[in-house]
Amino acid sequence: MDIDDWESIWYREKLRQSADGDEYDCPYDSVSCFADDLCVQCEIDKVQRQS
Repeated sequence: MDIDDWESIWYREKLRQSADGDEYDCPYDSVSCFADDLCVQCEIDKVQRQS
C-alpha cells in the first residue's frame, strides 16, 4: 500500500470516528478518555461496578 493512500484512508477514518463518536465526560478530566477507550481510572471504576 502506498503511503499516500494509507494517509488519505487514515484521515477519512479519523474524521468519521470523530463525527460518529459518543460524547463521554471523564469524571477525572482525562483528555485521553473516550467511551470506547477509557482511561485507567475509569476502567478501574468500571471493573469495581461490575463486581
